[in-house]
Amino acid sequence: MVGWDVANDFLVYARNDKDFYPKHYYPCMSKMSDIMDMKKPVKRSHVMPMLKQGMQSYCDKFDLGPADQVFSKEIVDDILKRISTEEMPLIRKGEYRCR
Repeated sequence: MVGWDVANDFLVYARNDKDFYPKHYYPCMSKMSDIMDMKKPVKRSHVMPMLKQGMQSYCDKFDLGPADQVFSKEIVDDILKRISTEEMPLIRKGEYRCR
């Protein structure tokens, strides 16, 4: 069992890491913005590639071991919920729009 708020810590990492954010997080949020602009639903499958890459990158950077031992299904669900509640309102306001 992990002794810290992994979901929150991961999101702080994903939004602030100088390598991960511009290569993975921002493009994913931008893609979600494009999907929403097309009036299509954003699905879990749109976020999971970024999330999987991020979980491994996070574990490697902080020497935490295998991602599947740090990120339980509940933690992944919590991250997805936080992205939905924190990022979707920003996307609706035009954040992450590249055009």
